[in-house]
Amino acid sequence: MVATATMTFAEYKNIEHPAPYILQLPSESAEFLYYGANHIYDPADPMFDDIELRFKGFHPDFALVEGGVIETLLPRDEIIRQEGERGFLCRLCSLHSVPVANLEPSFDEEVQYLLKTFTGEQLLLFYCVRQIVQYRYMEAKRLTKNT
Repeated sequence: MVATATMTFAEYKNIEHPAPYILQLPSESAEFLYYGANHIYDPADPMFDDIELRFKGFHPDFALVEGGVIETLLPRDEIIRQEGERGFLCRLCSLHSVPVANLEPSFDEEVQYLLKTFTGEQLLLFYCVRQIVQYRYMEAKRLTKNT
C-alpha cells in the first residue's frame, strides 16, 4: 500500500478556492450540473443571475439543495435575503415545476443517528456552538466586505 500525503486542516484552510465552483458532466443519456455556491444573502450579488441563467439553460429534471427545501413564492430579492441560494433555487424550481429535494438527512434523522454515539447534552452543545461559529463567520465576511 502506498501512503498518500494529506493536508492538515491548517494547510487546507489557507487555500483559496474559486467560488462558485461548477461541475457539469454531459453524457449521451443524462447530464449533471453541480453548482457550489457561496452562502450569500445579497440579492445584488451576480451569482444569483448566474444561477438563474444556468438553471434556464440546463432545464433540470430535478434539483437537490443543501439545508432543506423551502416552499415559497416570495419575490426574488426577499427569498434571497431570507434564505440565500437555497431559497432562490427552490423558488426557481417552483416557478418552473421542477421537483426539488433535500440533499441531507432530516434533522430528526440526524439527531437519532448521532444519539447512538453521543449524549443529548453533547448534541445540544454541538448544535449551539455550531450556530455561534457560523454566525461569527458570516458576520466576519460581512464586515470584511463592507470595509
